[in-house]
Amino acid sequence: MNGGSTCDPKRSRAIYALLTIGRIDRASFRVVRTHLNTLHIRAVTFVSAIFSAYLAAFMAIPALTDLYVGNRDWQVFTLSGMFVGGLSAAVALATYGSRPQLSARFGFLLVNVLWVTTAIAGAVPLYAASIGLSITDAVFESVSALTTTGSTVIAGLDQLPPGLLLWRSLLQWIGGVGVIALGLFVLPFLNIGGVSYLKIESSEIGDRPFARLSTYTVALIAIYAALTLVCALGYAAAGMTAFDAINHSMTTLSTGGFSTHDASLGAYADRPAILWVGTIFMFIGALPFSILILLAVRGRIDPLGDPQIRVFATYCAGFILAVAIYLRVTSEVGFGTALTHSAFNFISIITTTGFASGDYSAWGPFAVGCAFVATFMGGCSGSTSGGIKA
Repeated sequence: MNGGSTCDPKRSRAIYALLTIGRIDRASFRVVRTHLNTLHIRAVTFVSAIFSAYLAAFMAIPALTDLYVGNRDWQVFTLSGMFVGGLSAAVALATYGSRPQLSARFGFLLVNVLWVTTAIAGAVPLYAASIGLSITDAVFESVSALTTTGSTVIAGLDQLPPGLLLWRSLLQWIGGVGVIALGLFVLPFLNIGGVSYLKIESSEIGDRPFARLSTYTVALIAIYAALTLVCALGYAAAGMTAFDAINHSMTTLSTGGFSTHDASLGAYADRPAILWVGTIFMFIGALPFSILILLAVRGRIDPLGDPQIRVFATYCAGFILAVAIYLRVTSEVGFGTALTHSAFNFISIITTTGFASGDYSAWGPFAVGCAFVATFMGGCSGSTSGGIKA
């Protein structure tokens, strides 16, 4: 047995059968195990290289943005895209043809390596940009974006080049559902089971609306992109600039919370229409995407009665109304204003988005206590939100 790049599933099953009944010695077992581990590593490396190549292609978007406004960072994104894309292509060619037998071990290895390599690739233009981030800060920002955590080490967002702001938003948008969608799209072409990848990466696949995984993947990407577009149009109609609307739509639907302003959406605190657009689409981002697909593609509304959606909507409404009434009673703000800020901030907290329209810690002990409890709640399983989940 050599270190080739392919492995017949029947042959692998036969090997495991021999190992099970003890018909080969320990030395042969180590040879077999090393061979299978090599196949896993080669295949994982190949898939990670393909993902990094996709990410390199996305770098053209901020490059063109900076070129349009005359910012010199367009060169950074162009060179970063060429570097990441060239390296990814070389690695993909070197590991091409690696098709191991699918197993849970392979799936867990793939997901973890995929997140690490994608985060490192996403950090390249952040490190090379003109704002002077260290390697540690660049990787932190990339990981925060891709995991939709929303923490940032960058100050002075209002003065940053537009390409850099757009890249942060793109990373967060990709990290929301985009990585899952790319995985489902790429893995079937590698003869690797996309369903198993989704089982490990997402919490919910029980009610796929299509029999074919490829159809489900296309629908998932289409719904995610369409909702992002509608959110951007909503923000623009409510008074945001086009650039801010595009950025915030990506970070709203991914429930990530990156903003183009240091004040987050507090910069629009006096525009209730913008806050309500954010509230609605953060709530949508916290719903199971399989149910959203059933609603949009099949026109079925019965899945909206899913128990976890009812639970999620119930505790959202409970927190919002309780804090809105508390604000109305303890302050001079009108109930409409109190309801707007309560809804926006508590949906943001519950979905772990991280947007804020103001300092809710100054609202009083009751509101702070509710915010603390709401932090642990989370959205629905199979959504872009974090938390424990409904």
